[in-house]
Amino acid sequence: MRCRVWLIVSLAIVLIAASGCGDDDVAEPDPDERLVEIYAATIEAVVAEASTLPAEGDDPMFVYVGERHDVKINADVQLGVVVELEGWATIRFIDEQNEGIDTDDPEMPVRGEGMLVGLGPVPDGEASVVVYADRYESESSTVVYDVALHRRGGIWEVETPLEGTEVDAAP
Repeated sequence: MRCRVWLIVSLAIVLIAASGCGDDDVAEPDPDERLVEIYAATIEAVVAEASTLPAEGDDPMFVYVGERHDVKINADVQLGVVVELEGWATIRFIDEQNEGIDTDDPEMPVRGEGMLVGLGPVPDGEASVVVYADRYESESSTVVYDVALHRRGGIWEVETPLEGTEVDAAP
């Protein structure tokens, strides 16, 4: 009888302990944290495709981030992206594209030799999504991307190589 009780108690403990463990790909992540991870990975990938990046050892670059296609990125997600990319880049979310552009310069470059990235909405998807993003390069050029991301081991990774399409960028 004692052995049977110990066996039942032992099995119960194992089952309780196992129920607390889960696969990252199965667990429902916090919706804001999901957006932070997806947007941070998207920004990194789009900026990495630029032809002019700071040299290794330089201060982190300045990246202005705007919302596209009527997306509204809430303050918690914005703060999360800023924290996630801290050290790699200084991120500033802007309301209008012109906030990130030096309109006094006839070539209309991004202020402070930074980057200007636009982000579209993040669709629903547990393991795969495609996010619209663009990178303003000059008054006459923006590169547009459909960034495919996949969640593996609890981390959102960008499918590479990215393929961008250059379009007219007049703000």
